[in-house]
Amino acid sequence: MWVAVSKFPGVTMTVVHVIEPADDGTVLTERATMSGPFAGVTARLIGGRLEKDFAGTTGRIARLAEARLLR
Repeated sequence: MWVAVSKFPGVTMTVVHVIEPADDGTVLTERATMSGPFAGVTARLIGGRLEKDFAGTTGRIARLAEARLLR
């Protein structure tokens, strides 16, 4: 598990990444949470882009984690 925190004026975004082994590979869970007075507006503006970015990177991270676990 690792946590990334980004701070912007009026918004703090925390992204939690959890890697867990599964019977048929690896499960990677990523969760973004926004807080602060502009969190709602920011989520509406960039939420869709975050989902696309996560979808694009999640598989690659999971494959790297699996390769590391198999060593």
